[in-house]
Amino acid sequence: MKRIIILTFSLFLTACSNFDSGTAQLSKEVRDSQVIQNTVYVDNLAIAAQPTKEDLNNVKKEGYEIVVNLRNPNEFKDYNEAKYVSELNLRYYNVPFFNNKKEINMRSLKMVSKLIKDNPNKKIYIHCSSGNRVSAWYLTHLHLEEGLSLDQATKIARRTGLTKPALEKRILKSISKN
Repeated sequence: MKRIIILTFSLFLTACSNFDSGTAQLSKEVRDSQVIQNTVYVDNLAIAAQPTKEDLNNVKKEGYEIVVNLRNPNEFKDYNEAKYVSELNLRYYNVPFFNNKKEINMRSLKMVSKLIKDNPNKKIYIHCSSGNRVSAWYLTHLHLEEGLSLDQATKIARRTGLTKPALEKRILKSISKN
């Protein structure tokens, strides 16, 4: 009996010593694009600033199938992005990050995460104007959907383009309410 207890305890200690408290998730590879301007890649996602038509052509050439725009519809008037993306035979979703009161729309962010979850084998291009909102969404996604700690998720989001401290503070506050 004593041997069984010692063996069980030894196995427990071995398991604990090999436990990785999240550093594996912190090693998510964040790569800059050599083809699409103002874009970084993480897994099957491209996190980006507002694309030009040329960028969207490259998105198509790179094998992306879905474009998600986190901007409000009235925010961008240079060209009809939804129409252009459709002409490229890509799926297009406009899911505004902010509601009409300029508050973070957590329901929209959860919808984007569901879209990602429902399309695990598809390359997805997600953008806003500068990439900050996309990185803030990604922080939310990493914490709420992938189970990373807020600290881990924040570090990765910063690497993907979360550069505005005020937005970081707002997204962390919104997450804490959920």
